[in-house]
Amino acid sequence: MSLTLAVAACGTDTTQDNASPSGGKPSATTRAPSPASTERVNGLKVSLRIGDTTTHATLADNATSRAFAASLPVTVEMGDMLGRELYGALPEPLPAAEKDRQTDYQAGQLVYWPPGPGLAVYYKHAGPPVPAPGMVALGTIDEGQDAFTGHDGTAEVTIDRTR
Repeated sequence: MSLTLAVAACGTDTTQDNASPSGGKPSATTRAPSPASTERVNGLKVSLRIGDTTTHATLADNATSRAFAASLPVTVEMGDMLGRELYGALPEPLPAAEKDRQTDYQAGQLVYWPPGPGLAVYYKHAGPPVPAPGMVALGTIDEGQDAFTGHDGTAEVTIDRTR
């Protein structure tokens, strides 16, 4: 099953393999990010496509979310981790200020994990908090977070700005 998350941006496609916190090597394809944007993204809607299902999320307004929005569209190959999230590597790191990092998570959160650099979609709250150095909340899934459950292998997710 595929998951696609896309946002309109200019650039060329790049592909890179990165290790996940569990040691896997998910991959991502994205357009090269435009120069860092100061555009406020609080409330910006993005679409996440996985297979034939499209869900939507609302971005938070922080430097990490702004850089993420500027890098869209992006397609990430994601795998299930710990029965609570889909995780995949991003092709390029995003800024992640210490003040924005957290170790607790909620079901329905879209987050950035700096050591990956990776993207996670939490579909269930189960298990321990995320280890240090923590993660940065990018936004919240508005509806349809069940589309992220039940993936035995990998799922391709495309994220883009909602038009």
